[in-house]
Amino acid sequence: MTFHSKNFDIHYTNDDIDYIQEIINVLNQQIPDLINFFKIESLEIVNKLQIILYNDYDKFIKDCTTNKIAPPSYTAALFHRIHGINTIRVLNLEKQKNASGHESDNLEKLILRILHECVHALHRIKIKMPLTQGSTPWFTDGLATTITHQYDHMPLETKCNLDDIINQKVHYNTYRTLVTHLLQEYGQEFLLTILDKKEMQENILPRICEEINCKNE
Repeated sequence: MTFHSKNFDIHYTNDDIDYIQEIINVLNQQIPDLINFFKIESLEIVNKLQIILYNDYDKFIKDCTTNKIAPPSYTAALFHRIHGINTIRVLNLEKQKNASGHESDNLEKLILRILHECVHALHRIKIKMPLTQGSTPWFTDGLATTITHQYDHMPLETKCNLDDIINQKVHYNTYRTLVTHLLQEYGQEFLLTILDKKEMQENILPRICEEINCKNE
């Protein structure tokens, strides 16, 4: 079954009937705000988001496997631009518990996860290039967690270790801390100017870490 809207289509099964309307309501409310954040005038038909809820964990893993490389065991959602289509694959309410670390996840976390992947899709649409080419992991995931308020239930980090961030040995909340600081101290306009400037993101990271660490000493 599919629900069609202006900015997204969501594909679901009978297993999702009890909560699909709540998901749709939140997406209809939040996605326009995310589009506005990126200063995208509107999503053309070709850029419409395709969201797929999976009730089959093995099929999810198979569909998320690229170049014979399966996603990490903790993966419960993934964005890919496939043949020009912005595709967001997500384990549904029940099957998300099959992913490592998500055993107790609820509907709220499922919705936030969908919004997180929507940010990746919009980021990709805005810069017109693969995120791996135009951006760094700390920036892409920091942006997604910050503007969706995904980890607002957690306090911001008081220390940021540069090496751990570069080597991706930190929680997503650390990425959120970095981008929150970037927004507060440098502003949204600056952030938007470096969306596709990977080198600038790499160069500014040590300064942001230093500023956060000094502020909290």
